[in-house]
Amino acid sequence: MEQEKNKVPSQDNENPGSEKFQRAQELYERYFISNAEADFEEMITVLDSIYKNRVKSELREKGCCDKENYEDAMQEARQGIWTRIKKQRETGELHKEFSQYCGGIYTYKAVDIAKKKNSYEQKMREVKKKGKKGKEDQKSYMEVVYLDANLPDSDGTYGELAADPNKKNRAESEVFAEESRNIFGIYLQKYCQAMTNTKAEPPRALALYYARILPHVLHIMYGIETIPDSKGASAAWAFEHMQEKTMEILGEQSEEEMQELMYDSLQWSEHFWKQMQLEIYINSERMFLKDVVYTEVYDQRKIDDWSESMHKTVTELAHREIKKDKRLVDWAVDHIVESDKTYNLFKGGRKK
Repeated sequence: MEQEKNKVPSQDNENPGSEKFQRAQELYERYFISNAEADFEEMITVLDSIYKNRVKSELREKGCCDKENYEDAMQEARQGIWTRIKKQRETGELHKEFSQYCGGIYTYKAVDIAKKKNSYEQKMREVKKKGKKGKEDQKSYMEVVYLDANLPDSDGTYGELAADPNKKNRAESEVFAEESRNIFGIYLQKYCQAMTNTKAEPPRALALYYARILPHVLHIMYGIETIPDSKGASAAWAFEHMQEKTMEILGEQSEEEMQELMYDSLQWSEHFWKQMQLEIYINSERMFLKDVVYTEVYDQRKIDDWSESMHKTVTELAHREIKKDKRLVDWAVDHIVESDKTYNLFKGGRKK
């Protein structure tokens, strides 16, 4: 019988006290010290046997459980584990329950593979429906086209087209639509850089990322329906996607997503990760912030409040950078209109 979403599989397969978990932990600690490939492979063999059914279950639930996706998810998880241990070794931090922590890596990679698979298939269906060539439709929306470049089959430039006061005609223009996406890419990068460099506490920054940035990027970049067009953010959507994950896992996953979906250069600041090591009290229990399960401590209302206040802060920081270049300010007036998702991301407040 297929496991329900987010439920821990049966004790027969994943009992924290089982010999497999103990063996995987022993091998992890040995590999942590030795850094030997043979030790890593032996550890991975045990971890794969523990979590392979969870990966299959996640893929099956998303309707894309086949051999190729399964192997991709497992390989991505192995790479994620290797990267995580490498970082731990650099800081000298040995995780006492690493074999159980790996469950989050396997789960996330399975969900990530499913998301890519489904978004790709949806995109291909849209391409066929519109009669466009696949290769042209898959060109990155983030590719920058300079406004002084010449328009195709025209003596004019992109900048001259943007200066046209007839917004209705421009909005219907395929060239204008492409240029709008390019401008969105520039602003998105400024916005995300402001967010990752802010001195705000990790729970606040993560609230902004999951409630506002991720759902809009998935919609704009991949055509995935996330939240209503009229909304600038959704605490409910964020809460669902943050379920049962620690601050550390959310921080790592969001950083990976930003680099994969947007820009390779995006990463949380050193200040962000240092705060993860701070000790806090949760219900009189002393623990590191990184080990706190986000949704067990903060509810949708808190996510909504923080995403709203952080959006104002980050927008102000981004605007300071944008205002240094008058062209970016002018382009915003020409390209960002109230009726589209770009407006809701950058300008939409709680009411939008």
